[in-house]
Amino acid sequence: MPYDFHDLHGEYTDLYQAVMYSNSTFFEENLRRFLEFIDEQAPYADVAVELQKLADFPPWYETQKQSKGSMVGSGRLEWPKKLDAKLGMQIALFKHFSEKNEAYIDFGHHFLGSSTHFDDMVSEIGSQLIDTFSRDFERLVRRRHEAISQGRDIQYAPASDRIVRLDHNSQTYQEAIESLNELVQEVAKSNSLGGDPEEKERTLAELKAVQSLLSAVSIRVSPVMTTLRPAIGWVVGTAGAGIIGTLAYNAWEKIMLLLGIS
Repeated sequence: MPYDFHDLHGEYTDLYQAVMYSNSTFFEENLRRFLEFIDEQAPYADVAVELQKLADFPPWYETQKQSKGSMVGSGRLEWPKKLDAKLGMQIALFKHFSEKNEAYIDFGHHFLGSSTHFDDMVSEIGSQLIDTFSRDFERLVRRRHEAISQGRDIQYAPASDRIVRLDHNSQTYQEAIESLNELVQEVAKSNSLGGDPEEKERTLAELKAVQSLLSAVSIRVSPVMTTLRPAIGWVVGTAGAGIIGTLAYNAWEKIMLLLGIS
């Protein structure tokens, strides 16, 4: 089954609204449940993992806390300029709230000056941070999913004649090849992908063609992208949120990293 964004959006919305409507008693637990969803549920997890790689949270947070003056709540948050880096840092901050007991109270003392009541702090964190984050994050997830499932790429535009040398001993290369090999194996043995055997056979041939291209010492980017996009798009559109769909997302991300596309 393909991803049903209506169902996924409904579950995502329910979880984030539970956080939004929490009082201080239930805030940390509800936030934990929301974060578990975006960490574990494809395609949200695929984006969340990449965003969190951009966040070096501990030194950033300590720097922000030092901006507080003598008055409670007088600190100022300076988020990363780029949206993806900002979202990654916000996820890290929310995990700090959920993992460290009453960390949101310390945050409130540094950055929220309207009230020292715990329920008011939770309400302000929800309205000022979590609400905006949830909208920006799901918008990014939706765009990424639609780009891959339609066999296109809304952010990558490598030159058609660009040549990339491949270090077969590097971890990046090995992870890309392993993820592609695993995807090929699962597609080959699956009996539940699509209703047209010819589509499966064609997609499998395209994935194997990419395997062959990546076995060279150097490659042109364009043939890899032209062959890989429709193959990954078909697998994701057919397999959806299942194991094979997740493998397809993983293979795509690993190969993009190998090609220097970010």
